[in-house]
Amino acid sequence: MDLHQLEAFVRVVAIGNFTRAAEELSLSQPAVTRQIASLEKHFHTRLLDRLGHTVALTPAGEILHRHALEMLRLKAQTEESISLVVQGEAGTLKVGASTTAATYYLPTLLGAYRQQHPGVQLTLVTSNSNDITEMVLSNAVDVGVVMDFHGETQIVATELATYDNVLVLPPDAPLAQSQRPLSFADFVDEPLLVTHRGTRLRRIAEQLFGSAGLTPSIAMELDNLETIKQMVKAGLGIALLPRLVVEDEVSRNSLVALPLQASTEQSPQRIAAIYRRDKYLTSLLSNFLICLGEGNDATKKKY
Repeated sequence: MDLHQLEAFVRVVAIGNFTRAAEELSLSQPAVTRQIASLEKHFHTRLLDRLGHTVALTPAGEILHRHALEMLRLKAQTEESISLVVQGEAGTLKVGASTTAATYYLPTLLGAYRQQHPGVQLTLVTSNSNDITEMVLSNAVDVGVVMDFHGETQIVATELATYDNVLVLPPDAPLAQSQRPLSFADFVDEPLLVTHRGTRLRRIAEQLFGSAGLTPSIAMELDNLETIKQMVKAGLGIALLPRLVVEDEVSRNSLVALPLQASTEQSPQRIAAIYRRDKYLTSLLSNFLICLGEGNDATKKKY
């Protein structure tokens, strides 16, 4: 028994005539007759009574007809569902993102993707960039969005945006209102709010002060950039943060962001989409990567 035989059986029952059913199926009448005969041989019983130029279901035929309709409905539903997945319009996409990227970079882009592809179920996992890279390598997520990806032979990385780091001060801080060029020596005695040792921002802060032969005055170690921002607003210190983290506060004049001197600033940091080099690039994943690119007006946005 196969689905082609069931389709022929259902059409014969619906039309009540072998010849017209064969025409609808673009088959010869003998071919349809053979398919019905094969079903009857499979079930060892008559399924249709041939009554002149019409047919009627036998009791066994009624049972098969009921189940055949359900099987053909499931076939059509399965084909439609798989077609949507193939087109990238259905299915589940597992996205991993660094906490910073997930908080300050992705929300608008994910909103645009959801509007364009409402049938796709997005699963978002957040962690630090190193963990997200490991998740991509282990195929725990389909794609990652990370800060400062430094290369991995098994991974393809697409740059989405670049950003720089800035020194963040409360607007009423004397140094925030200085009219002269500032150096790291001006900030060495300021209480510095940092992330925990070993984190990317902590390393950058220590390297920047260290390159000037200075040791910063670390006042607090915090594990959340939002907490650091609130502490700076409260006048508890200064901080080195990615510019995209403080864009809103700077635009509202609740924080001041001072660019680092060109001579001491490291190369621009980047936000990248990453996925395994050997991963099959489904339409689901391709559409997501396209959406990330279009969200930056097809250029590399700079923060």
